[in-house]
Amino acid sequence: MRISLFIILAILLSSCKEKRPNVERQYLENNWLLHKAVDYSLISDSVSIPSTVHKELLPFIKHPFKGNHEDSLQWITDENWIYETVFTLDEETLAKEHITLNFEGIDTYASIELNGNEILETDNAFLTWKKDVKPFLEEENELVVSIKSPLEIEAQKAAANPYQLPEGNRVYTRKAQYQYGWDWGPKLNTMGIWKPVYLEAYDDFKIEDVYIKQNFVKDATANLTAQIKLSQPTEDQLDYQIKVNDSLYAFKITDSLSVTKAGASQEIHFEIPQVQLWWPHNIGEPYLYDIEVLISKNDELIDSKKLKTGIRTIELINEPDEQGTSFFFKGKRRARLHERS
Repeated sequence: MRISLFIILAILLSSCKEKRPNVERQYLENNWLLHKAVDYSLISDSVSIPSTVHKELLPFIKHPFKGNHEDSLQWITDENWIYETVFTLDEETLAKEHITLNFEGIDTYASIELNGNEILETDNAFLTWKKDVKPFLEEENELVVSIKSPLEIEAQKAAANPYQLPEGNRVYTRKAQYQYGWDWGPKLNTMGIWKPVYLEAYDDFKIEDVYIKQNFVKDATANLTAQIKLSQPTEDQLDYQIKVNDSLYAFKITDSLSVTKAGASQEIHFEIPQVQLWWPHNIGEPYLYDIEVLISKNDELIDSKKLKTGIRTIELINEPDEQGTSFFFKGKRRARLHERS
């Protein structure tokens, strides 16, 4: 009798256990260290991401926006810097089919190691960087981001070029150009992990991207297409839902996914009645719709993605006039496709 009660209790507890989502994100925001690479001296043991080297050095340097302190801080750009952190993963996360490490922004030239394995090199501060890291992960993990000074790399690129480009060597690096000094700002050429870092673990597939395409607006109704890109193809039957503010639209798609080498995609057409248009802030309300795309398989949610979008029809007027050719944008006053303002 006691054994039976124990079995029943175990079943009840397991059924009450909160089910984890298919796609999990673990942000690596805190508990980073920053070292000066040349001697591995510790600058800070409490770095939070996003971060830049100048920001972490502020307690130890003269304030760069006061007086001529900017001149005495140029050595920072000559140095290389190292960010590092340790993070843990539980068994359920490690058991996922896919685990990727995502950097939304690194400034700029960096070499990234995970548990002693070099997994990625970056050279553009404006790109996101993603790497499949499942083979390298353990329960406890060490992540090291070594960031190189852009100056030497730029000089090498300039030397290899048979002709000289204007604006100096900065043109060889894809990063914020104001860091090199503009008329409105000081020369503070920094480095760092300037956008979030996170692990993404999932089974099957996930939503890679969603783009809401506006087809037309007519009779106060917006006709839209959700262009959905998946991380990889699947032959399973999928159910799609699109939530617009508080309205939920369900779709049964009979067409198969469009498959390419980069993954798979699906287009979902839907409408928003009595649409509220987006306006520039000084003319009307810059209204944005909250849109969420949800994908399920066998009545089980696989993944969802939220975004905001504004609905507006504008027209470029590029016609001959008495001064040459016009160039201005004209918006529609009402939500009618062919009505002129």
